[in-house]
Amino acid sequence: MLKFLLYLFAPAFMCLMPSFMNAQNYEMDLVDGQVINTCSGTFYDSRIGTSDYFNNEDYMVTFCSGSSDFLRFIINPAQVSYGYAIAAGDTLRAYDGTGTSGTLLATYTSANDPGSNSIVLYSTSSCITFHWTSDAAGDADGWEIAIECVPAGCGLNPAAADNFADAPFVCDFSGFCGTTQGYTADLPFNFTGGGSCPVLFGGTIENNSWVQFEAAGPNISFQVDVIGCYGGFGGYDPTPSPVSYGIQGAILSFDGSTFTRVSDCSLSDGQNLSFNLTNTSPLTVGGTYYLVIDGSSGSICDYTINVSGDASVVDAGNDQVICSGASATLTATGPTGATYEWTELGGAVVGTGSSLSVSPTTTTQYIVEETSGGVCSSQTDTVSITVNSCGCSIDLIAAGAQTPCNLSDNTYTQEVTVTYTNAPSTGTLDINGQSFAISSSPQTVTLTGLNSDGNTVNVSASFSDNPTCTLSALNLFTAPASCSTTPCTPDNGTWD
Repeated sequence: MLKFLLYLFAPAFMCLMPSFMNAQNYEMDLVDGQVINTCSGTFYDSRIGTSDYFNNEDYMVTFCSGSSDFLRFIINPAQVSYGYAIAAGDTLRAYDGTGTSGTLLATYTSANDPGSNSIVLYSTSSCITFHWTSDAAGDADGWEIAIECVPAGCGLNPAAADNFADAPFVCDFSGFCGTTQGYTADLPFNFTGGGSCPVLFGGTIENNSWVQFEAAGPNISFQVDVIGCYGGFGGYDPTPSPVSYGIQGAILSFDGSTFTRVSDCSLSDGQNLSFNLTNTSPLTVGGTYYLVIDGSSGSICDYTINVSGDASVVDAGNDQVICSGASATLTATGPTGATYEWTELGGAVVGTGSSLSVSPTTTTQYIVEETSGGVCSSQTDTVSITVNSCGCSIDLIAAGAQTPCNLSDNTYTQEVTVTYTNAPSTGTLDINGQSFAISSSPQTVTLTGLNSDGNTVNVSASFSDNPTCTLSALNLFTAPASCSTTPCTPDNGTWD
């Protein structure tokens, strides 16, 4: 299912600093009907600059990333006072994919001019199509739209909220992308402190973003990295400096009326582009906390978050490699008191619990789902168990006990001990045409029904499910002499 998000000021998600290498201008009338692969550049109406576009225009162009990356478009990136200038009756439409058969993502007309703000169009697709039409009456200056790319998958996390009351729960901060967007007044009133943050938070709230999380343990640390800013300082800056931009952050608890800061204060000075935010008092396991990232003095910055410590995230552990026939232990971690259910990818449930032993015969992916554990329930994670043959080898064949010749049928039995490494987990151990269930090395088996003829015996051993894993031992033992009791018969039927 295709998704799209449309935000004033900034996109909700941005995971990669846009590339401006080989950026170029794309004028609507000159690229009409084209499919253009690009991750940078500027998209204009039919007359770049302040000249008005023409009446009775009908143009269409498709922009694609040319890769798995998604596209985003910043409309009015320089935040000029008039926003985009589209006359009444004229329309710029944006569709997901190539052509106009895809989802209609946005419609831009004179009715939704952003003024001096930016509008950002973002879609989880590698292509977006614009269709422009102008009528016969009236024209205007048109638009300027910056083109950027976002890695596929970034943007699947919930959008950080502008107001703490709307902050979403984030149960997995891996690759989290956010932005300091919009303005919210300083509520509750105890939120801000002085410039050096003597009480709660340095300075005032300008452009901020909020998320909630559940503590799975007493300690947590957030690594916050700015990857681009735009806003009150003249458009988008892919290499921002704290001289012009800054963000500040804090971890807070909230009792319904009052915030309490539980993290460093020194990071709330508004002059940071990257920082580590760590709790300074123990978190309550299972407690809900807020993470706020604020753009200082109106800074609108894209950022990413990585977390270490006790976040309530279900984790299936590291991928493992085992040898054929061996077992692996699946281990899940997450919030205190959580329960877990394990399934094979595309298969049935294989067990429950935080720890589970499995013995896959082929490489298998296992999915663990957290079936309880507070606000972060129903999370999943995947782990892969790779099964290798690990160089199966039969290392030694040794002779054991031998029975005497059996008078009734002139046969005997012989014990043979086989020492091997990394045997297959299926099939049989085959020795001189006789098959045995595989147990463990060294394995002793008994060959039966062997002919007593007094000759030396060669022995070959192999595995049915890995016949290349084999070994032969020449003249391993000697068969007992024949003990046949068949009487002699004279040629003419009588004895001389």
